[in-house]
Amino acid sequence: DDRIKALQEEAVSGFEDFKKQFKSLQDELVNVTQKQYAAAEKCVILEQRVSSAESQKAAKDSELQDRVAEVEMLKEENTALQEKLVDLEEARSTIRENLKSVEAQYEALKLFLD
Repeated sequence: DDRIKALQEEAVSGFEDFKKQFKSLQDELVNVTQKQYAAAEKCVILEQRVSSAESQKAAKDSELQDRVAEVEMLKEENTALQEKLVDLEEARSTIRENLKSVEAQYEALKLFLD
């Protein structure tokens, strides 16, 4: 009878210990699950930030490419204007030479007529 009672008490005590350990494991599982959810939320936020940063980078890269193209176009335009300026300076020089020739012809004609 005492042996049975002792076994029952031991069983009850073991069961209580098991319940405490089970409760502790459940609490730890809840804690780990909460941490896992928090980490998953952080991952989502970080992925959104990365995506946003990539979009901003793509927009800046596109803008930079537009600026590079604009600079190239301005360089070509500048080169064309420089070539035109050289042509105009040559034309001016030719006009000056022609004017000198005309002036000399005028002076010669004037002397001839006088």
